[in-house]
Amino acid sequence: MQDRLLSCRRVIIDEHIALTAQVLIASLQLESFDVYMIAECLRLLEDSEVRVRLAVGTTLEALARKHGVSVFLQCRERVLHSIFSNFVSAGGRLE
Repeated sequence: MQDRLLSCRRVIIDEHIALTAQVLIASLQLESFDVYMIAECLRLLEDSEVRVRLAVGTTLEALARKHGVSVFLQCRERVLHSIFSNFVSAGGRLE
């Protein structure tokens, strides 16, 4: 029961962190914060915790809404490599 409660708290905390990042990205005009967030997203892109990866996607979406295609151009190589390598390791086939 204790583990389950801790897990539920972690989900709530992770969701709040992602929401907080979205609000900060949208409202702050600090280029250095956005650059830092992109670097952190790329660092956490293949985190073992699925909720962290979801927060990464949400944060990258907020950054892309603010900065447009430049965010995609900065991240595409790492994101596409991650998708490809996870697809292949999961037994997918490219034809």
